[in-house]
Amino acid sequence: NITNISNTDENVVGYFNVATLKTKRIFFNHSDFNYIKPDYFSECNVVTWNYNIVCPRGGTDERAMLYEYIMTRNYQFIDYDNYNYTIVNPECSDCTTFASNVKPDFWEN
Repeated sequence: NITNISNTDENVVGYFNVATLKTKRIFFNHSDFNYIKPDYFSECNVVTWNYNIVCPRGGTDERAMLYEYIMTRNYQFIDYDNYNYTIVNPECSDCTTFASNVKPDFWEN
């Protein structure tokens, strides 16, 4: 109720503007607009090396290469089978190397 503070016997007319708000999310694909989907920004370098292969001088020491890629280039394991380790560059295995993993406010639940 609305009342006049200085004269309680006086009638007061109030004006209320009532409205509803409705939102709708629209999702689309690049193909909906005949756009070509852009390439991934980094080429994925998937490598498989056998941990048991240790070569003498002049050969490829796969154990050493595996160690070097993991320790200095931050490659990640994606598969293992009978001493064969498959690894990939971090941009293709861990999104947090180039972006945040915090959910944005505009994402729906």
